[in-house]
Amino acid sequence: MKDPPVMEKKFLESVLGVLVEKSQHGIGAVRQMAVRGLGNAIRGAPKEVHKHKAAILEVLQRGLENTTCPVVAAESMLALAEVVRKLKAEGLGSAFKDIARSTKMFLEAVSEITFSCLSER
Repeated sequence: MKDPPVMEKKFLESVLGVLVEKSQHGIGAVRQMAVRGLGNAIRGAPKEVHKHKAAILEVLQRGLENTTCPVVAAESMLALAEVVRKLKAEGLGSAFKDIARSTKMFLEAVSEITFSCLSER
């Protein structure tokens, strides 16, 4: 089976640029789809995406820290898991600690919200 045309190198640059741009959109669903697209790009073309690692990590970490839109944070966590899986902890350098810290903060916030909702019943 042939790779989708978007994964051709000539299109990948512009697609990544659009996804990074849309990750800052005012509508949560647009941010979610942009983050999902970045995760899909990592899965589909990890070698080509590697040179954009810094920008992609920044977007995904910012999405993970977004507590106003939990679906964006969850989508960012899934994409970051793929980044860690593809690049390994050594390839991430100091970003791995930032990812771990952001993930921990997200999970703590979710557990606090869950417990406060349950205690109100």
